[in-house]
Amino acid sequence: MKYIFIVLLAFLSGRAAAQYDSIAVSILDSMSMEIGELESCSFRFFTEFDISNDEYGLITHTESGTAYMKAPDKLYIEKKGDKGHKSFYYNGNSFSIYSFDKNQYASVPVSLSIVELIDSLSSHYGVDFPGADLFYPDFTDNLLETSDRKST
Repeated sequence: MKYIFIVLLAFLSGRAAAQYDSIAVSILDSMSMEIGELESCSFRFFTEFDISNDEYGLITHTESGTAYMKAPDKLYIEKKGDKGHKSFYYNGNSFSIYSFDKNQYASVPVSLSIVELIDSLSSHYGVDFPGADLFYPDFTDNLLETSDRKST
């Protein structure tokens, strides 16, 4: 009986409200503030993602590229991978995408901040921007909120 009580107590304590390491949260907040104050930056990225295939199961795909950003409204991204070779340009007045593989481009007039542009393109067209969440002013809050949802 004592063993069942201990197991039950361990199970129930694991379902209690999520506890966060205050030092880790402080470091994330500090990092988010520093990144938010950057006027320009560039970085290289490497991503892997799985796509389900009825015949072969999960297939891992890769992409790599370089991103250049200048606040508040300049952006250039070039990426290569299993989905092709593309570049994205934003100059504060228009957004353009160019496919090197198909030798095609599209351009639309738009005037948004970089974060607003990323949100819009992601939600309307499914364009992925690896690492973009680091540039959101509420990065830590979003991370903790997502963590809460996945732990229940």
